[in-house]
Amino acid sequence: MLSFKYCYLSELVDEIGNLKLLRYLDLSRTQIKSLPDTICMLYNLQTLLSEGCTMMTDLPSNFSKLINLRHLQLPSNGFGVPYIRKMSKNIGKLNKLQSLSYFIVEEQNGSVLKELEKINHLHGRIRIEGLGNAIDPPDAAMANFKDKKYLEELHLNFCKIGREEMNDSIVERHVSVLEALHPNSNLKRLTIVNYNGNSFPNWLRGCHLPNLVSLNLQNCGLCSHLPPLGQSQ
Repeated sequence: MLSFKYCYLSELVDEIGNLKLLRYLDLSRTQIKSLPDTICMLYNLQTLLSEGCTMMTDLPSNFSKLINLRHLQLPSNGFGVPYIRKMSKNIGKLNKLQSLSYFIVEEQNGSVLKELEKINHLHGRIRIEGLGNAIDPPDAAMANFKDKKYLEELHLNFCKIGREEMNDSIVERHVSVLEALHPNSNLKRLTIVNYNGNSFPNWLRGCHLPNLVSLNLQNCGLCSHLPPLGQSQ
């Protein structure tokens, strides 16, 4: 176990990769701008915490080699807004993850969403950012939220779109992508933000999400009716 939490640390030396038995690394609230590539040699690492690392915007390219990670807390501000700009390539290989603070769907690679397909042991809460960048609904379906039975809270944030950019294609895509993100029936809390579809998905009914206790809809301005909660038809 190694913790630098609240230390005025601005850099991790390459030699960090020599700590082969390290299982827990806490970098929270440090001034670190990037992680060295050698951190990907810590094959026994199970917990990596970097909340509050405001200068860190990227992960190492070989981050997916940390196949024993269980808990990954990525840099964000106090409200959970991400600092990381994109997910590392092949991050779907981290299929032992039990907690992941957020997942970014980047503008140039909307298909990255399908990397979530086999990460089915997630517990607690996850925030999905940039869903408006998901172009193909099949990729959203491959994220496989139906099998994430331990997930209790889901925050879905689409991209903000100006009036001059809005068109029927964007509306239809948002509707199809959200429909494809059918969560497991154990979900308790759901937040949907910046959704530009004109209707809510069929799964947002009481019969499909019987354990839902909180629903937060923000900036869903094209939807004229609330979802039929508690109704089967």
